[in-house]
This record gives sequence, C-alpha cells and structure tokens, in this order.
Amino acid sequence: MKKYLNKVHRNIPQLLAFLINAKNTIVLYGRATGKTFGVTSMWLYNRARILPRSTGFVCSPTYTHLKATIVPEMESGWMNIGLKEGKHYWKYERPPKELGIPEPFIAIDDPKYFIFWVNGSATKLVSLDRQALVNSKSFDYGAICEGRKCKASIVRDDLIPTLRGGRSNPIIDPITSEVIGTFQDHIEHGSFLIESDLPKRPEERWILSYKKKMDLNTVKDIISLMSLKLTGKPKLGKRQEREIDNSLYEMRKDLTYVGKASTLDNIHVLGVNTIKQMRHNLTEVDYDISVLGIEQEEVDSCFYSALSKDRHGYDNAINYDYVDRLPAAAKQNWRWDRDFNPNNTVYLVGDCNLSHNCLNVFQIKGSKILKINYFFAESYPGAPTDHHTVVKMFNDYYEGSGLKKVVFIYNNTLNEGAKWGKISRAKEIITALKAKDRIVRGEYVGQAISHDAVQKEWNNILTNKTKWRFLFNQQNCDQWYECCKDAGVRMVDGRMGTQIKKDKSSESTNSLILPRDATHATEGPDTFIQYITRKDSVKSTHSVMVSG
Repeated sequence: MKKYLNKVHRNIPQLLAFLINAKNTIVLYGRATGKTFGVTSMWLYNRARILPRSTGFVCSPTYTHLKATIVPEMESGWMNIGLKEGKHYWKYERPPKELGIPEPFIAIDDPKYFIFWVNGSATKLVSLDRQALVNSKSFDYGAICEGRKCKASIVRDDLIPTLRGGRSNPIIDPITSEVIGTFQDHIEHGSFLIESDLPKRPEERWILSYKKKMDLNTVKDIISLMSLKLTGKPKLGKRQEREIDNSLYEMRKDLTYVGKASTLDNIHVLGVNTIKQMRHNLTEVDYDISVLGIEQEEVDSCFYSALSKDRHGYDNAINYDYVDRLPAAAKQNWRWDRDFNPNNTVYLVGDCNLSHNCLNVFQIKGSKILKINYFFAESYPGAPTDHHTVVKMFNDYYEGSGLKKVVFIYNNTLNEGAKWGKISRAKEIITALKAKDRIVRGEYVGQAISHDAVQKEWNNILTNKTKWRFLFNQQNCDQWYECCKDAGVRMVDGRMGTQIKKDKSSESTNSLILPRDATHATEGPDTFIQYITRKDSVKSTHSVMVSG
C-alpha cells in the first residue's frame, strides 16, 4: 500500500525555532503568529516522543486560561499533524490499562492535571495561581506560555529549578527492548521554552534579558549545518553525518535562542485585511509592540504610574475546588471567586455612555479595598448595548449568591436629566439592582473632582500613605488594569497653574482604539476613590468637632 505524507504548513519563525532546537528557546512573536499552535504544541510533543516515559510541564499565568485556551490551541496543533485524542494522547485521565502503556518514570500525583502520551510520557498543566502544582516537583522539560505576564522571580526561582528529571533514565527500543540511550544523550532533556509577545510594561522586560545570553554566531552555524543535512547537497557520508550530529549536540547543549517575529511574518495566512483591522483597532504603541514586534525602550508617562500588578494584584482568588469539577465550557460565576463574600456589602461604580458601559465591583475588608470584578459591554453596529446590559451581566454573575447589600456610587454623568424630571441612568441602574431583592443604596458624589486631585488620591493610596491598601483580582480585572496602564498624562496650563490631566483622547469618536481599550474603564474607580476619600474626610471632620 502506498503511504502518503501529511503536509502541514509552518511559517519561517516557527521553522527556525525547530531547526535551531536550542536547549533554551524564547520566542517573542507578534499576535496571530501561531506561538501556541505552531511552536509550543510541537515543542512539547517532540520532547514527549524523543524521551519516552518523561514528564514535562506547560505553564501559564492562570489555570483556567490554560485549560480553556492554551490546551485547545495545542490540540489544534497536534490535530494538524494527525494526532488524535484517545489514540495518541489522553487528557486528564490515564490511558486504558488494557493498552499496556508504561507509567512515566516520575510518579503521577493526580491524573486530572496531566496529558498522557501513548509512549508513557506525560505533560502536566501548571500555573502561577496554583503554585502547589509545581513546587517540589521534578520535570524533564517545561514550556511557559504568555511569558511576559509571568513574574520573573517565579520563573527563575520556582519553574526553571524543577527541570531536574532523571538524566540517566533509559530509552528502550520498542521492538528489540534493548536500551539504546539515556535522557542525558538528548538535548531535549532539561530544556525549556518561553513563548510570549513583546513586553509592554517595565515589570515585563525581564524576558528581554535572554537576548544577552544568545550566541548569534552559534545560531548561524547551526542553521548552516542543518541546511547541509536537510538539502543533501553536497551528499554526505555516514561518518560526516555523525560528525555533524556531534557538532550540533555540542552547540545546542548550552545554547539560548531568542527568536523574534512580527505578525507580518504570517501575512500569507492571515491576509492583508486582518493586518489592516489590527491597525484600526490598536493604539499606535500596541500596534508597534504586538504586531510589528518593535521593542519600546521608554515607557510614556502613565496617569496610574504607581499602580503595579506585582504590588497590588493578586492571582490566588479562584476556587479550584469548585472549578476542577466543572466541564471545560462552564460559564464563570461567583462560585469561582474565593475573594467574594456575599455577606459583605458590595460597592458598585460605573461609567456609562453611548459606546461603552462598565461596572466595577469593590468590597472593603478591614483596611483593604478589594477590586474583585469588572464588567463591560460595548455598543457597535449590529450589537447595541447600554447600561441595562452591563447590569444584567452583574445580576447573572451573582445570581444565587445570597448577596443582599449593594451601594451604587455615581457622579453627575449618570444623573443627567434628573433635574428635568427624566429618569436618570443612575436611577435605572438602582431599580434593576433592587429587582433581585437586594437592599440598594445610592451614593451621589456630585461633580467629578479634577484629574490632578484624583491622581494625588490614587498615589496616596497606592503608595501606602493612607490607612487603605488597594488590591485587585488579576484575572477578573485584567482588562481594567491594561486600560489604566495605557492611560497617559498631559500637562495643562490654567488659572490654578500647570495641572495634570488624564489623556482621554482614546475615547474620541475619531480614535482607532476600541472602546474596551480606551480610558472609559478607568473612570468608575476614579469615582470610587473620590467617594472613599470624601468619607474619610467627613469622619475626620466629625472627629475634630467632637474632641473640641
């Protein structure tokens, strides 16, 4: 019977990563370049195949994203080369015993966190928000997805040191049952991969430090030698092939390779219109970084410069005892969130307009201000939404939670029309919240305070100059955080002298930026800060009056 090869397409940056096959590979590729589909999936499969009964890991910042997004992308890559679930690999359960597939050399603690391969290898799913899945473990190789969103200290101190699997583990010929090598004979053992787009924030720039470790001349030599092997020109004898293989091993065993690619490297697959759409929807800086792959050496002044994911974000808020029992497509709700207390008051504050409507969810625990959730809905042709939509999102999310007490905080922008006898958006929102049998209190803060004043209040809280400590749920509020860090500053001269203004040009109807990425998201929390600091000021005044 005639055999046919299954032809698959890979772009040049993907092919280079495999051609060079360095001990340590870092791919900094732009959007839609196939990082997970074309690189990570094949990188993990090749190591599982070359090192039978090995154990590797694949990591991302959050476990839910890993299962819902990363694994499906890898499966698409495996399917693309003809691999099938239930035949070549098994997810979250051991292969059937009757197949006689051997166990990995490293004992498996809980199969629900693993992908098992037909040759006895296994790939564990680990994440930064579930560090217990990686601590004190040993792996033979590991891949880290979305590297720029990972903390450098965790990668350096917790992930890389786990690559200490058994160097002397034997590799058995499946036909003769003879030992034909050991793990340490292969460059794949102890290797790691980091995939990411280019960093946007200063705290993400650690990933660029790997460029200093790359020996470009060695990379070029490997490409030249691999070209000889693959083209067969000139024709090589067996001794020459062995010499080339030995040279390749020596060059690769301590090599770090950093590959860069822009979205344009995949334009033949994506098409010109996709690139045009990205240019239309992204800010100039985002387009340069995430599409063109241009490194930003300097970060523009940020209105929320004191806000930091490391200092103010937390990523341990997912209730995995509940989530692990759910099917992959389950819709997120309040049961996912360990930081939500239905017995405590929820503070809601939003920003609503013709293009973007959002609600920010806060709870206060002692001296901690916790931003536990963020909902947003956009209006665009064919999908009109308004403030009713975002309130329904909130109500659906917390349905059945037993939440009773809600304080809705709003300023003059949601009170428009009230003085003419019209029903304001604030009143409509409060009515919709009350419909769920809740006790809802509206808190009107009046006119929004100046940008200069609100920035000072933010800085005081974020730098621990008040009694408050601000923290936010990284998973639920990631979109809000990105909008904050993209909010620029402009200086304006006025009667009170030069003052700081938040650059809100992204909200302009002429802006190419999507409303979700504009500064709309930042307005609600500004109002909350105005509310909380005003309450502190009133309490302080009463205290002085009593003591006098």
